[in-house]
Amino acid sequence: MENDSQTFLHLVIGGSGSGKSVYAENEVLQRKLPHVFYIADMMRTDQEAGEKIRKHVERRSSYGWATIERDRDLGGIHLPTRREETAILLEDLPNLLANEMFQAPGRTGEEAAAKILRDLSCLFSQASLAVVVTGDVFRDGETYDALTEDYIEALGLLHQRLSSRAQRVTELVCGIFLDLKGGTHG
Repeated sequence: MENDSQTFLHLVIGGSGSGKSVYAENEVLQRKLPHVFYIADMMRTDQEAGEKIRKHVERRSSYGWATIERDRDLGGIHLPTRREETAILLEDLPNLLANEMFQAPGRTGEEAAAKILRDLSCLFSQASLAVVVTGDVFRDGETYDALTEDYIEALGLLHQRLSSRAQRVTELVCGIFLDLKGGTHG
């Protein structure tokens, strides 16, 4: 991924229910940029997904942000604003990887990760702030089938590439944040 120093990248990672989404939203709100684009990549595959999407939309409704629902191919997004006035909040990387891997038959995790990095580079070039929410799926110690292992390895690769590019990396555990890179606590 190209290191574009004009875009401040903040990677926010945590497990399910850790508070990472609210934390990421607050990070964007603190910057007070006039244009915020919330990139929502979750597909409405069932009632549970629909309910999760509804809760996120409801929570953000008062922010005045533009929501772009796009489950993959984020490099095709063209924002109609000036870069220095624009923030992007991407929710969330594990969904995006699953969409890129499993919507394109035969695409490996590595190929999907490479595509995502290219797409994010294009997207980030349009904003002064990019906050990416991602999930921690690496701690259960289970052994999975080859396809799931490929997905987990690809997500790990994305985390490594994005964290090396990011100015700040924050982990959320039980609603408590820990700066792993950058920030005031890292």
